[in-house]
Amino acid sequence: MKTKIACSPLFSEMNIIRSGRCVPKLVVFYNGTSDMPDETILRLSDSFPEDRRNESDIEVRVRMLNINHGRNISIMNKCKPLEEYSWFIEKIRKYKRIRIQDAVDRALNEMPDGFVIKQFLMEHRSEVRGIIDTEYNEAEVMEGFKNEGRAEGHAAGLAEGHAAGLAEGHAAGLTEGETIKLIKQVYLKLRKNKPIEQIADELEESDNITKIRVIVDLIRKTTPELVLDEEELTQDVLEKLSIMP
Repeated sequence: MKTKIACSPLFSEMNIIRSGRCVPKLVVFYNGTSDMPDETILRLSDSFPEDRRNESDIEVRVRMLNINHGRNISIMNKCKPLEEYSWFIEKIRKYKRIRIQDAVDRALNEMPDGFVIKQFLMEHRSEVRGIIDTEYNEAEVMEGFKNEGRAEGHAAGLAEGHAAGLAEGHAAGLTEGETIKLIKQVYLKLRKNKPIEQIADELEESDNITKIRVIVDLIRKTTPELVLDEEELTQDVLEKLSIMP
């Protein structure tokens, strides 16, 4: 009896890499508001303490390309949809003083008819509004968290002791403990299929519904089926909150 061994796609790809015909690349796009160069090399070791970077057996290098409007012209000229998306985001930022959903509509209405992405964006206008609104709300809430000192309190807690970290965060207006409690409460109510507005109302956070939306979004990204253990989910969401820009 003969046995046939099929070569998996991954194995085939590894053979291509080993042959030297293919060199792996890792690229991320940046369209934040900070002034960044057209290209930046990010290294995993940069996140380690400087005196311990040589101890790591693993290094990862990522090429970050700035895709804001007016940057990386040569790349934009070769990829029109990316250039058009860059234009679109720039327009939304220009009108961000008005309601974000109105800014999206205005940018879409001003988009030239020749843009290849226009038809798709127009057909999915409501989804586009929701995505952009979520991104801006997350940025706004996370900036608030930083200003209130929660992130600094957590960092200090790791370095100087949990109690000291909580004290620093509390002095700025939002403790790690309060955030953990809020995440757990939101998760519990979300598992009961309660809508965001009702959750915010029951938690007396109606004036801070944006904060609730961000937490709900992170929970759903972490466990779409809402089956993750409460403690594991809470720590995961807390960590994501602390590293978001």
